[in-house]
Amino acid sequence: MKQLFSNADLNFIKKTIVAAGERILKQSKIIVVHPEKAGGGTASLATQADIDTENFLRKHLGNRFPDFGFYSEETFKNNGKELEKEYCWVVDPIDGTLNFSRGLPIFGNSVALFHQAKPIFGAIYFPHFKDYFWAVIGAGAFRNTTSIHVRKPQTNSGWFGSFDYWHISAAQDAAIGNIIRTYKLESANMYSAVYHATRVAQGSFDFMAFINIALWDIGAGWILIEEAGGTFTTLFTDEKRKQAGDPYYLWCVGGPKQVVRVLHQEMRKLTQL
Repeated sequence: MKQLFSNADLNFIKKTIVAAGERILKQSKIIVVHPEKAGGGTASLATQADIDTENFLRKHLGNRFPDFGFYSEETFKNNGKELEKEYCWVVDPIDGTLNFSRGLPIFGNSVALFHQAKPIFGAIYFPHFKDYFWAVIGAGAFRNTTSIHVRKPQTNSGWFGSFDYWHISAAQDAAIGNIIRTYKLESANMYSAVYHATRVAQGSFDFMAFINIALWDIGAGWILIEEAGGTFTTLFTDEKRKQAGDPYYLWCVGGPKQVVRVLHQEMRKLTQL
């Protein structure tokens, strides 16, 4: 694929995403707009800052790249057709909204560009930490200007990462417990998928696994992990949830190849329960 972005484009995208993040920090009042979006409960709340940030990114990215689609968390019901365009931005204006709403610093903006159903660019900005993670297909992954890489686990168990799931059966829940015990997994949930993804990409986590997650939650993290030398697989699509209009239908796992191989196989078994 020919080079899509010039250096000027990449600088513009970075400035736009960083500016969007810095605007969030200036919010004087957090307003909960729809606290149980998609029936997700407390962790799926949205604030006025989510909506304002989405509008900001839509405006500025749209002006620069008018032919690209724009698919985002806060308005996904109205813009699903955007994913059918050759290039489409997939955006989570604030990933970690629950943390943001409670005054916790672990949240970030996530922007990915998809082409033929796969991300070819991804960027995540954490405004409290001033960290800009980004990756372009074939060019590596970076934290600000420093190249980052996934860990190289020395054992076949005892991995540390994040195993997040919701809307599963009792049998699946029990089976996940068995996976955690069998492989001696240590799982930390920071309530931010993009935070988990960047920890994998920079080598702090050994894995991230999700059951029933949305495309905007994983788009930028997907390419970050791959360009950091890891593997990312979307191993299952819950078609019933997808056809019902629920965006939380993807099962995926990312991390070093040897870890993903094992967890992919174990998670595939869960789909039969």
